[in-house]
Amino acid sequence: MYKRPIRNSLLYQYALINGFLFALLAVSGYMGLISLVYAADFSHITSVIAALFALGWGISTKKMLDLNHSLNMYCQGQRPPELGSRRFTKEILLLRSETNLMVVSNIAMSFLYLGVLGTVAGVYFALTGIGAGMSMTEIIAVAFYGAGTKLMATGTGIVAFLWLYFVNYFLLNRASLDIVAFELEHSNA
Repeated sequence: MYKRPIRNSLLYQYALINGFLFALLAVSGYMGLISLVYAADFSHITSVIAALFALGWGISTKKMLDLNHSLNMYCQGQRPPELGSRRFTKEILLLRSETNLMVVSNIAMSFLYLGVLGTVAGVYFALTGIGAGMSMTEIIAVAFYGAGTKLMATGTGIVAFLWLYFVNYFLLNRASLDIVAFELEHSNA
């Protein structure tokens, strides 16, 4: 027997976890860590990651609100109107839920690739900056110039991935599977 969700439980979980993470981000900004990230990244990939993260977070929030509405309908013993009167098989329901969340997963995965791209850019900056006749001190300074880009882009990509994928995507996926379970139980009743 499937246990019905608590009304707005997805909204509360999403708000609590994301609120905590945004608070950590605000504290990091207050301590100057975010400006340090942007100052060390000469490739500006962290800016691309930040913009893509904002887009991904907005999409995941929209999907959370849609799923929360559907779960609230089930809390009231009703089916969401977007499902209509048709009954779906388990496979179709799972496919619909996976397809609905695929964009969030794909955006989250792109952060890892952008982080790797930042690593490549950092190595490029370090290697192209080294010239013949440079002293060891100058070579080390140029290497650190590229290393800052490498580390900041990779770190920003990993943090954005962890937040969007392991927090938001998993919350949305679990809620989507709750809807599948309720729908299957409802169709067998």
